[in-house]
Amino acid sequence: MCETPDQPLDLAELAARMDSSVLDLVLVEGFKDEPVPKIALWRHGVKGEVADLLDEYVIALASDAELAINIPLLDINQPVNVADFIENWLKTRQ
Repeated sequence: MCETPDQPLDLAELAARMDSSVLDLVLVEGFKDEPVPKIALWRHGVKGEVADLLDEYVIALASDAELAINIPLLDINQPVNVADFIENWLKTRQ
């Protein structure tokens, strides 16, 4: 975990500090403006609208609400299902 409020780093800079020979996957929180595949998280009743989270890089939405969207909708309260989605998505990228 790394926080750099006085000297913001972009995701590429932080990832470059990691030893890629021992990594299979890097999960990050934040970096919503980075052009990388992402799963957006949205809970009903929390400030903001779903549409505010969606961009061309969002591959799925994890939520506690039933929503009519054009991307996979994951149950935010079922982390195993979210992990399964990530695993399956990665397999299609090979």
